[in-house]
Amino acid sequence: MGKIAAAHLQQVLDAYANRDVQAAINVWNSDDNIDAHYNSLFRELLTYMIEDPRTISSCAHLLFIAKNLERVGDHGTNIAEYIHFLVTGEEISADFVVTATGLVVKLFGGIELDVDSEKVIPADRLIYKGMMLSGVPNLFLSFGYTNASWTLRSDVTARAAAGILNHMRRRGFAVCTPREPAGIERQPVISFSSGYVQRALPFLPQQGARQPWVVPQNYIRDRLAMRLSRVDADLEFSRSGAAVRVESAPAAGTPGPPPPRN
Repeated sequence: MGKIAAAHLQQVLDAYANRDVQAAINVWNSDDNIDAHYNSLFRELLTYMIEDPRTISSCAHLLFIAKNLERVGDHGTNIAEYIHFLVTGEEISADFVVTATGLVVKLFGGIELDVDSEKVIPADRLIYKGMMLSGVPNLFLSFGYTNASWTLRSDVTARAAAGILNHMRRRGFAVCTPREPAGIERQPVISFSSGYVQRALPFLPQQGARQPWVVPQNYIRDRLAMRLSRVDADLEFSRSGAAVRVESAPAAGTPGPPPPRN
């Protein structure tokens, strides 16, 4: 990646010295190659950090280096655009432009939910582990990242949902419902100032101030939280319609239940 970024910079500097518009356009078009290398390295290093925490320090340094190299490519692209304008007096035009003004977020694709004939209003609910709604049984949703790839969070959600379903199958549960703890502090689910997000906040579920009710918008923290937290934390399970509350394990020094009699 470093060699590609260095070649990218050298080519654009040569194009500037020679006022070569075509060479500048070639550099402008090649920026995607650097971005692809960065994205691939980003995913690979994240995998290493999650699988072996001892690599976090070295991998984090490599990520900073890779990001700086990616920025070198961006600066080269900016210079290429300047060369084109300097020689032709025109800006490099994009193939197409997508405007997002007036975008309206529609949760669940507009599907209305109800539980036992009672309408579910998402704004009244807390989001559980970024994938379920408080008081809504057996419903999993994919709520992605605003600062990274949406599919990264979808992968985390799929793994966590599979863990809950396996837990239910092993114990014979048919229904799983997140239960909001009493007195938990509520916060907006997204801290984002964009207009379309601000317009959507009154219709989106909220998040809590502690796990498993927090949506941290951080892939590493999400993966660690999913792996280290109890699969049944703040969940209520039932068999055949009879609620079965899964109790927490007794604290250290607290006597547990008496052993069963033969």
